[in-house]
Order: sequence, then C-alpha cells, then structure tokens
Amino acid sequence: MRLGLVFVLLASLSCSHLPTTGGGSLDDAQRIADDFLHQLRWSNLRAASSSVRGARRKEFQALVDEKKFDDHLKVTEYEVKEVEREPNGLNAVVTGELTWYVEPSVTLTKEKFHIHLAWLSGSWLISWIEGGPLPLPETPLEPEPDAGAALPAR
Repeated sequence: MRLGLVFVLLASLSCSHLPTTGGGSLDDAQRIADDFLHQLRWSNLRAASSSVRGARRKEFQALVDEKKFDDHLKVTEYEVKEVEREPNGLNAVVTGELTWYVEPSVTLTKEKFHIHLAWLSGSWLISWIEGGPLPLPETPLEPEPDAGAALPAR
C-alpha cells in the first residue's frame, strides 16, 4: 500500500515540471480583453495598446492617432458575452457589444465586437479586432521580435 502511494506521489511530482500546451486559461483571455475594454472605456488608449501583441502595437497606436481619438472617443458601456478557445488551443475569441461615440457628436453607436487573442510567450495578447471604433485588421501571425516585453507582471 505504501509503495503504491509513494509511486503515485513520485509520478505526480515528476510530471509537474512539464510545460503546458494549448495556451492559457479562458479566464485569463477574458481578463486581457476586459483590461483592454476598461482602458477604452476610460479613454486611456495608450494603456489599452499594452494588451495588443508587440508586432501590432504600433499599428494600433497609429490607428488611434489617425482617427484623433485620444481625447474624443467615449465608450459608454461594454459587455463581454462569450469567450471561446479556437481548436488549436493557442487562440481565443472574446465576443461582446460596445456602445461608443466620438465627440463632439453625441450619437451613440452600438455594435458587436470580436477580440482575437493569441497565446504568445506565456500571455494572451490581442492579435486583431473586428468591430468597434478601432478595428485592427487580421494579419498572419508572425513570431514576436519583442516577446519578452509583452506585458508587465501583475
């Protein structure tokens, strides 16, 4: 009996060091999307860009500059409705609705969004965005040149 217990204990300890495959948890993916949406909600677009993968971050910031949204984009509400992992396990999609306007207009736009995330260097990062005021078109996923500088630890 003791020998069996020792064997099970050793087997479980020896497997604990193995790397996990298939990306992080869906809760973590939703947290990254929520952080991004929260920063949009409070017009902190530079901070929102920290959730975008490094190879696309400058493109996102250029989009913000091009649309002159720094002080004029106002998100009144957002709701995450679904978080799904793609079959490869290394991508996830966060779907929801976003209500926003751009000053000086007060006309509200409510639309569905899809935030596509990729598991890169141990973190979920936004790869592309469909819908909303700052759509970031899909591009092929390339290796990250600055993978170590993805996001600060929380």
